[in-house]
Amino acid sequence: MVCLEPFYDNLYETLMEQLAEDLAIFRVPGDEPGVVGFGEAWLGAVRELPARGGR
Repeated sequence: MVCLEPFYDNLYETLMEQLAEDLAIFRVPGDEPGVVGFGEAWLGAVRELPARGGR
């Protein structure tokens, strides 16, 4: 969707500006690992799923 490209470009620029001003802006209070911790937890959960088809 080419018509949405300017919108997403502007959104990305705005989010990057906010992140540059405050690195903790996207952190949830009490969640010290932040996005990296979420990614690691998600990947660990995916790895623990039983393999499908190759039983």
